[in-house]
Amino acid sequence: MKKLIFSSLFFVILFSACSELPTEGDQLIGIESSQQQFQPLAIGDAGNISLEKRRLLAIEKIDGSEGGELEGEATFKTGNGDIELSTKLIFSPGAFKGDEVIRYWVDASEASFIFKPSMDFNVPAIFSAKISNMNVSDSDKIYFVYVGRNGFELVDGAEVKVKDGEISITGVKLNHFSRYAFVK
Repeated sequence: MKKLIFSSLFFVILFSACSELPTEGDQLIGIESSQQQFQPLAIGDAGNISLEKRRLLAIEKIDGSEGGELEGEATFKTGNGDIELSTKLIFSPGAFKGDEVIRYWVDASEASFIFKPSMDFNVPAIFSAKISNMNVSDSDKIYFVYVGRNGFELVDGAEVKVKDGEISITGVKLNHFSRYAFVK
């Protein structure tokens, strides 16, 4: 009987831990917002990225009462050269209660960021990202959006700068963790 209980408990813990990982089936294509249709923006030629398309950028235990910072970098080798990505996530003191293991991934096929664990903040987290050597022109209009169940929502105050094949956001306030993406 003890073995049955222990085995059941083990599988419950294993399942709950695995449910935090982003899956390949979480695709953005075809989602539209109530205001307009957006298309995911791939980092480079997504079909020709030599490394994995979904990559962990940062993981760190943060004390919410003290705050903290995570930085992530990645290089994606494509047929058209290297795409460079750099990110920074800052938590102010009091952003959340207790300690949390904060982690986030980039999905290169959709230029999206997956943040875990799902949580709301008392003080918004501050996120910045820069992607260099992108195949975009200065005239392309790129947006930074929250990816919700009902579609895309523009993130308030997220001004995407596009210049010389580089897209960037600086100091974007995230009120909660979920999935966010660059779209056009």
